Amino acid sequence: MLEREFDTEERTGESWGFKEVLGYLLVILGAAIAIWVFLNVCRVFNSPEKLTEFRGLVPGSAEAVVSTSDSNGVKVIVPAEVLSLFIAIFLLAVAAGIAGVFINGGTRLLDGDIQRITRRVSAAASTLGDRIGRLEEILRRDRSQH
Repeated sequence: MLEREFDTEERTGESWGFKEVLGYLLVILGAAIAIWVFLNVCRVFNSPEKLTEFRGLVPGSAEAVVSTSDSNGVKVIVPAEVLSLFIAIFLLAVAAGIAGVFINGGTRLLDGDIQRITRRVSAAASTLGDRIGRLEEILRRDRSQH
């Protein structure tokens, strides 16, 4: 009896709408981007020669002038390898941020569905608890009669 009621409740429930599909799509896309970022971070730190892909973005070396309290500035020369590492880390951080935004947006879209499912499970558990209570009462009466 309980299976039939729960089964019909499931069948009469709302079908997936655009919001739910978009929510699941955003969560899946965000998770895929997060996995991609993780794999690339592992690749960059496990084999530093992969940074050569980013060396084309920077000149041989870059100069930065740091001001001091007097009028003389100090020139700091940053090698291309260090700049390419910073560029790689920055781009991966941007991708991780995008993944976080996708996952957050998807879970916010799905929040209403999760609450609806939680209410259904709570209602089913309450109904089941009531039925178990009635069954225990019937068994007590039956034992007292015998």
